[in-house]
This record gives sequence, structure tokens and C-alpha cells, in this order.
Amino acid sequence: MATLGRVRQCYSKFNFRVKIQGLNVAEFSQCSGIKATIDVMEYREGGALAAYKEAGLISYENLTLERGMSDDEDFIDWVRLTIDMQAANGYGAGALSPDYKKDGAIQQLDRDKSIAMTFPFYDAFPAEWSGGDYDANSSEWNIESLVLAYRWADRRGIPG
Repeated sequence: MATLGRVRQCYSKFNFRVKIQGLNVAEFSQCSGIKATIDVMEYREGGALAAYKEAGLISYENLTLERGMSDDEDFIDWVRLTIDMQAANGYGAGALSPDYKKDGAIQQLDRDKSIAMTFPFYDAFPAEWSGGDYDANSSEWNIESLVLAYRWADRRGIPG
């Protein structure tokens, strides 16, 4: 007797939202870098013909967010805070502000705009910011990008 499978829901890649703790930045045209890599450690024991393999260190790719340039200053304010913590908080040269790392989440939306799944990321901070490229011969939107380094991420389905 054949076993019936369940229908798998696939989601559109354009239907997402980004939330970052304390920032009003939700609309992005692109988001990439949700990726974990687990190093493989190999070792041999005497007499073994094949190496043993074990899981090693885990690393996460940086998260890249892109959006059209606007007068919203949330991105650049966070970059400024990270670059010049002494001026922003008065903690002294080299001291880290408690506000420079933030948690966030990428939310995959369903067709009705409800949250289908969430990719939370933790301890993120700006690693790179770009104010876009200028070209007098172009009619394209200017794109601002922010690259975030984060400590770790997860994938969580929404029960239902």
C-alpha cells in the first residue's frame, strides 16, 4: 500500500521582512548570508584504513542587507555607534557600548503576509556599510547596503 506524503509548502523569495532590535529597518530589497558551516576534523588511529571524522568549529557567513537609499538614518547611526563608541557613549577609547550588538530576525512571509518561519540571528554588528554608487547616466535606484557579522543564527518554523 502506498504511503501518502504531505504537500510541502514552498515560499516566495521576495516575501520577507527583517527586524533588528531597536531599529526601524524592515523594508529591504535583498537579504543574503543565512549560512552555517561546520568544519570537519579528520584523524587517524593506528591500523585504520579510513580517517575518523568529527564535527569541528561552526562559522556563520556575514548577512548582507540591501535597500533603496532614503533619508532614514538607522543604518548609519548604528555604523557610527560601532565605529566611534567613545564619542557616542563616553565609555572611553576602545570600550564597547552595550548597544553596539543587536539581535534580529529575517521573517519568511506566507501569501497572506503571516509569518511562515523565522531565521533569528544574535549579537550582530555592522561590519561594512555602502552608500551606493552614483552614475549621472543611470535611471536606477541608489542601493544602500549593510553587512552584518553575527555570532549565530537559527531557523524556526511557526507551529500550526
